[in-house]
Amino acid sequence: MNSKKEGKKGKKRKNDTKDQNTSGEKPTKKQTNERKNSTHTTSKKVNKQIDTQSELTKTNNMTSFCNSPNTVQEKQPYPTYQQYVQPMQPMQPIPSPGFNQMSPMHGYYNMASQSPAQKVDHMFQKLSTLDKIDEKLKKFESSINSLAKNVGTVNKRIDEIEKGMEFVNTSFEVSKTERENLKSTVAEIQINNGEIVTHLDDIRRNLNHLTERHLDLQTRSMRDTT
Repeated sequence: MNSKKEGKKGKKRKNDTKDQNTSGEKPTKKQTNERKNSTHTTSKKVNKQIDTQSELTKTNNMTSFCNSPNTVQEKQPYPTYQQYVQPMQPMQPIPSPGFNQMSPMHGYYNMASQSPAQKVDHMFQKLSTLDKIDEKLKKFESSINSLAKNVGTVNKRIDEIEKGMEFVNTSFEVSKTERENLKSTVAEIQINNGEIVTHLDDIRRNLNHLTERHLDLQTRSMRDTT
C-alpha cells in the first residue's frame, strides 16, 4: 500500500514539475503557450510524415500490383504529387537564334567554355584534318606532274608529226612540180612526134618520086641504046 501511494505521489510531482522552471518558479502564460505551440507543430509534422509515408506505401503497393504479371491491368494508377513535381533547376540564359547565327565570337565562347583537354583534342582533330588535306594536295600535285609529263610527251609527238607533215607536203609539192614538168615534156614530145611523122611522110613521097624518075631514066637509056 505504501508503495502505491509513493508511486502516485511521484506521478503528481511529475505533473507539478511540468508547469515549473528549473529554478522552481511557476512558468508564465507565454512560456506555456510557446510550449503548447511547439508540441502542436511537432505533432503536426509527425502526422504529415506519417501521412506521406502511408501515401508512398500505398502508391508503391499499387504500382507493384499493377506491374505484376499475374494481375490484369484494367485501369492505370493515378499519378502521385511527386510525379508532377520536378526538381528545381538553376536558371539558365535562353540563347537567341539570331545571336547564334550572327555572332562572330560564337566559336570563341565555345572554346572558352571547354576544358583544356577538350581544347587539345579539338586542336589535334584540326591538325589531323590539315595533315589529310596536305596528303591530298601532295597526291594532287603528283597527278598534275604526271599529267604535265604526259602533255610534254604528247607535245613532242605532235611536233614530230607536224615535221613529218611538212616533209610530206614538201615532197608532195616536189612531186607535183615534177609531174607538171613531165606533162609539159610529154606534150612537147607529142608535138615533136607529129612533126616527125609529117617529115617521114614527106620523105616517103620524095623516095617514091625518085624511084619513079629512076625507072624512067633507065627505060630511056635502054631505048637509046637500041
